Amino acid sequence: ERGHVPAAPLDRLEYSHWTGEHKDLAFVPGATPDEVVFVDDDAGWIRPDQRDRWVPIAPWDGGADVELVRVRGVLEARLAGGG
Repeated sequence: ERGHVPAAPLDRLEYSHWTGEHKDLAFVPGATPDEVVFVDDDAGWIRPDQRDRWVPIAPWDGGADVELVRVRGVLEARLAGGG
């Protein structure tokens, strides 16, 4: 709504509802936990047994978002099998 993210990637994103103490990759419909990654700024929400699926991101402070560029590189490396 605020225009921070281009419309094209939004068509491919899904919000997964969750409950409980941790975000759980098992809540992602149509996928197994090993097919999904977290991008989150708070390790406290990540289940300990799913930390290998977590891509940490710095909290957004309201300024220019340079983390998205960094995280894109991390995700691309994972897809290429390098991390």
